[in-house]
Amino acid sequence: MPQGNVIFNKKGKFFWFDDENKIPGLIRSEKEQEWYIAKLYYPPEFDYDTSMHDKEIQHLLSNPEELKRYEPK
Repeated sequence: MPQGNVIFNKKGKFFWFDDENKIPGLIRSEKEQEWYIAKLYYPPEFDYDTSMHDKEIQHLLSNPEELKRYEPK
């Protein structure tokens, strides 16, 4: 299954992200929050149920000792 990088915060908000892009769409108040990075899997079909990512993010947040903090370059 394909996978991609996401950055996400403790509220569960996430953005797909790759190292060549700047942090996408973050408003000024969100830039001050802690952001984490992880790889998420996604099906090859274009029209899949994206709510699966909300569940994946919640699972990641339930293990705070395993979170990898995002450090902008």
